[in-house]
Order: sequence, then C-alpha cells, then structure tokens
Amino acid sequence: MASIGEVIRSERLRQGRGIAEIAKATKIRPDLLEAIEAGHFDELPAGAYRRSFLRQYAHALGLDEDATIASFHEEYQDPPVELPAPVPDPPSQSLRRIAVLAALAISIVIYRYAVSGAIAAGGVVAAVVRPAPAVRAPAPAPAPAPPPVALPAAQPENAPVTSVRVEFSATEPVWVSVKCDGADTFTGTLEGAQAKTFAASNLVTVLVGNAGGLTIQLNGRPVGPLGARGEIQMVEFTPNGVRRMPRSAPTAAATVPQA
Repeated sequence: MASIGEVIRSERLRQGRGIAEIAKATKIRPDLLEAIEAGHFDELPAGAYRRSFLRQYAHALGLDEDATIASFHEEYQDPPVELPAPVPDPPSQSLRRIAVLAALAISIVIYRYAVSGAIAAGGVVAAVVRPAPAVRAPAPAPAPAPPPVALPAAQPENAPVTSVRVEFSATEPVWVSVKCDGADTFTGTLEGAQAKTFAASNLVTVLVGNAGGLTIQLNGRPVGPLGARGEIQMVEFTPNGVRRMPRSAPTAAATVPQA
C-alpha cells in the first residue's frame, strides 16, 4: 500500500504541477513540501503545525483532507511537544526582597527599643506623652468647586463587557486557534504582515504554531515573544496578564485543527 507521501506526490505529478507552484499556492516552503512527499515528517514543525501543512497540501491538490490526516496518523506517531520549564525569579530579585524584609524588621526593633527606653526615664515620658499646646491656625479659604466630570455614555443593556483585548500581528505565516471565554472563535493561518484582534470579558485562550512569528499586544500593551520560530505554545490571556499552559501529546482520536 502506498504511503501518504507517495499518494500526494503521485497526484501532484498526475496534475502536471511542480513543487514551486504548490509552494506559491500554500505559502509553504518547497523543502517542506518535498519532505512531506518523502515521508520525512520529522523535518516539519511538530504538532498541529505539521498537520496543518499536510492539510493545506491535500487541499491544494483537491484530495480528501480528513482522509489524508487519518492516513498520516496511521503511518506516523507525533512525539509529545515539550514546553520550556517556567523561568525562576532571578537571584537578584530574591536577594532584594530579603534585604527589604530585613530592613523592615530592624526598624521595628529600633522603634520598640526607643519606646521602652522612654518609659524607663519618667521625665522623658512626660515630654513624649504630653503634647505641646495646640495653636489654632486660621481657617483655610474654601477650595473652588471642581469642574463637572463628563460621565461616559451608558452602555446598551445587552452589550458585552470586554476586559481582555488581544491583537496579533504576524511577521510570517503563523497557524493559530483562538477561544474567547471558552467559545471557538478562530482557527487558521495568519499570513505575514496580517493583524487580527480578539476580545473577551475574562479569558482568551490561544494555541499557536511558530510562536516566534507573532507580535502581540494585550489591552494595548506589548507582550514579549511567546517562544522561538517553529515552536508551539498554548497561552491564556486574562486581565491580569499572560500565562503559558501545558499541552498533552496529540493522539489519533484528538480533534484535528482546521487549517
């Protein structure tokens, strides 16, 4: 039985199309298309990005995309994708935190010692406890009334409350799958120089292939890179910031992201 790579190559040759033509139609590099035809799937980016390339190639040739992915799972087992370990706090921050706590403790000890010494010297206690006669200052002139503050227009009764706004700008082709407050919102490939914005009330969850190809802003503020080129990351965006999420290894029964 022919492998999935041989089936794809035979169909391309039957249609009389070259690798360069397919690369232009799919925006996939020619060497990666040749690796698919040769069955060298280890040369492709891992995980969902790899299956997205295979699905786009099948679509360009008019082949059954789901059957192509199913044949791929029968022939090849995707290895698990290991996410980088969280980066611990730099030693300098830990030492700075310890120094601040130590200074606070020393200040408390000095204050208690000074108060206990004043109690031991009776005359000093009287000077400390007995306040000087109060001098009445003239009443200050009334402050001018502040100018009226313009209130924002009332929101429609059913308008959604948005507190998470994420803007993606692709510097090269990047596959993304986005959920806003748990609802599937977008799955596809962002081309180079293409931007897309997503909004939610509490949570935006993103699965991204080629993490190094995205520039991200959260609520108008830039976010550092999610990872290196060709790296896959799953990330949550909340009003409090960004958090990387662990991902389990893909299986044959897992849902295949649509390209």
